Amino acid sequence: MADSQLFCVAEERSGHCAVVDGNFLYVWGGYVEEQIFWGWHNDVHVFDTKTQTWFQPEIKGGVPPQPRAAHTCAVLGNKGYIFGGRVLQTRMNDLHYLNLDTWTWSGRIPINGESPKHRSWHTLTPIADDKLFLFGGLSADNIPLSDGWIHNVMTNCWKQCSSMMKSRPELWHTACLGKENEIMVFGGSKDDLLSLDTGHCNDLLIFQTQPYSLLRLKIPHMQGLRNIGVPTWEGTVL
Repeated sequence: MADSQLFCVAEERSGHCAVVDGNFLYVWGGYVEEQIFWGWHNDVHVFDTKTQTWFQPEIKGGVPPQPRAAHTCAVLGNKGYIFGGRVLQTRMNDLHYLNLDTWTWSGRIPINGESPKHRSWHTLTPIADDKLFLFGGLSADNIPLSDGWIHNVMTNCWKQCSSMMKSRPELWHTACLGKENEIMVFGGSKDDLLSLDTGHCNDLLIFQTQPYSLLRLKIPHMQGLRNIGVPTWEGTVL
């Protein structure tokens, strides 16, 4: 690695995405004040937790996503996926990946069939070796969203999860995967933060992606789960 790439600490920024995989923290994009392109970036920075150093990898090829903020990212295998976000006054629904071995971009991934709405401030969570779960965000029409989608990276198809909790839109929230493949979504806002903010949420939403083990089914609070409309999917609010 060139000396110029070492100790290259990521600039102060907001609206970026960050994801941990193994010993590395990957940071991509975001908004940096008083920089080119109105401050929107598409650079990649990596923090090595073993050596406690930052470096900026040399991108070897491919077409990178447009500079943006309020997007989301996730790692599956050796690929770091980027979805959506805001580019100037536009919100996006494009999906890209960066090969973390070769440092090459995929370009915009062609989707077979229907795609989720353009959005920002959403989450993207790995739920299997070949699947990603997209939830919530703010639409291009500034409408808070409560929809959920599963993307299969092998077929490049999105599938919408029907009968989600449409009365509980979430944006600017966090999400993570539990030990039994349930997705836990916490906090955020239910408003268009650009024009209205009536307060943040402290709800914990739980979405089940596959049947629970027999041991887990014995836990009393699971009796309160209700089906949200697709096979093996259930949800609850705590």
